[in-house]
Amino acid sequence: MAAKQATIIDVYQLTQVRFIYRHQLVINIDRLKIPAQACTVVLGENGAGKTTLLSLLGFTLMPSSGTIFYKGDIARKHNNLLLRQRISAVHQRPYLFRGTVLDNVILPLKLRGVPVTEAREVGMQKLQEVGLLKLSGRLAKTLSGGEAQRTALARCLVTKPEVLLLDEPFSHLDRQSVDLIDVVIRDFVRRGGAVIFSTHDYRHWPDLADFVITLENGRLAENDSVST
Repeated sequence: MAAKQATIIDVYQLTQVRFIYRHQLVINIDRLKIPAQACTVVLGENGAGKTTLLSLLGFTLMPSSGTIFYKGDIARKHNNLLLRQRISAVHQRPYLFRGTVLDNVILPLKLRGVPVTEAREVGMQKLQEVGLLKLSGRLAKTLSGGEAQRTALARCLVTKPEVLLLDEPFSHLDRQSVDLIDVVIRDFVRRGGAVIFSTHDYRHWPDLADFVITLENGRLAENDSVST
């Protein structure tokens, strides 16, 4: 792990970041660095601030005060959209639109003006990566929870993001879905991306994560590499 750390740069740096919601201080982090080309797990009990932190890192929320750097650039209102386009997120309960599995997966490409033939080709490739190629023509509303989670993951991958943010990606999933998402995460990091996922389940992450962040009541309780 020491040799790996020597080559790692930071994808995020947070300085004096506070986020207040309904007069409550939800996130209160003085300083935090998150490495690029690594898998980082965010641990904490329910209500610790994990989902809010991921929303800040995905720039769907902006801090009430403080600074977030993304690869050296300061996140501001004027560049918020551009930064968000470089990041993809899968929520704990992802929303799927009407239509087929493939329709859902290629939607981001269609919105970006990618020709339909090219979009379908990329979408089928990503569905194969998450083990859902045979379900490409199935209506999205008929999917199981694990299948919906993998469909949302494929939808994120088609845009070739630099960072994947996953909120409780292993909750309530069958073993096959857990194993497939595990493979996708490892491959994404191997190709140079950064993965940051939250969990309150302490069983699965030690074999997957390179770095660990632990939150307690919105504060940073731990931030370190994972010993192997």
